[in-house]
Amino acid sequence: MTVYIVLIVIVLLAVVFSSGRKNDKLMFWVLVGLLAVISAIRYQVGTDYPGYELRFSYVQRGVSDGSLETGFLWLVKLIIRFGGNAQTMFAIASILTGFAFGYTIYKNDDPKYRFFALFVYVCSTVYFGTMNAMRQYFAIAILIFGFEFLKKRKYILYVLCIFFASLFHTSAIFMLPFAILVFINDRKSVSLLGVLNVLVFISIIFMFVDLRPYVDTLLDFIPERYAAYLLEDYFSEKFFEARNFSAILKCIFPTALWFFTYYNRKKLLMEHKYIDLYMIGWALYVIINNAFYGINIFIRVYTLFEYFSLYIVPAAIGVMKLKSNRRIASICVVLYYVALTSYAIFYKNGNNVIPYDTIFGKDFF
Repeated sequence: MTVYIVLIVIVLLAVVFSSGRKNDKLMFWVLVGLLAVISAIRYQVGTDYPGYELRFSYVQRGVSDGSLETGFLWLVKLIIRFGGNAQTMFAIASILTGFAFGYTIYKNDDPKYRFFALFVYVCSTVYFGTMNAMRQYFAIAILIFGFEFLKKRKYILYVLCIFFASLFHTSAIFMLPFAILVFINDRKSVSLLGVLNVLVFISIIFMFVDLRPYVDTLLDFIPERYAAYLLEDYFSEKFFEARNFSAILKCIFPTALWFFTYYNRKKLLMEHKYIDLYMIGWALYVIINNAFYGINIFIRVYTLFEYFSLYIVPAAIGVMKLKSNRRIASICVVLYYVALTSYAIFYKNGNNVIPYDTIFGKDFF
């Protein structure tokens, strides 16, 4: 746990002392690299870590249990062909994923808020999620690079990125509706963001209405590999988040952030050319999170949109005119995310990332 606390402190110090000079670019990429390395050299860190080791050994022995998508299976076979081991697989995934997140922050966030976005990446627990749901975040890394095509409205190239990402985790296909919504929003024939705002309001109702008793009706319509998530939710707390007061609290900040950005959209649009894309992605995250939190299969879906916080949070703070308001908002956001990490990661050991160990031994850090 100590290594995580040190990382958070270092990023926060960068937030406080960044000056906007050229040296900040170097420091930014150094921190991105440090986060990637910490993930790359981990050992037995992450709930799914042993499972990935087992699957790697299956492929190594020429046995396939059908649990790996085609693209990831090819990657594992390529690693084996060049003499790599399971740790090589973790390292490659960590480095690609880590630098993908660094890249999207660099491309989309105001230089003044890049370190702050990096802090959100760590303390929104997305960073810790990359140590667990490795295949899905590998797919998300591909989608992040593809997002640059969508910004330029190169829909075909973005759809190809979705297809390529789905070869590593099939959940990537749920980004197709996102692309469709961006296309609809560009037509201006309907107030798409207004519709999404209404859906966010409706989703608040389902924060207090448990939909899990009804999800078994989906079993006949989804692939068998994902039906297991629904069944597991009923019989083991290990596989879903409890729907309790603390879980509801986790929905409040994202929802409030949506409403703030929605009602300040005109101001945001003056400073952020692609704010509508960020807002559409964030709305999808908020709606799915509010309505279906606690159901693992839907957690897999809203995870695809969670990284839009890296754009929305800094943009929301930056749009405030008064420096004092920006400072207060920044402090409040920092306190929220530190509390979230303290509870979800340090106390509840979310994603099973504690204790942290490395391939070099427990005493390396």
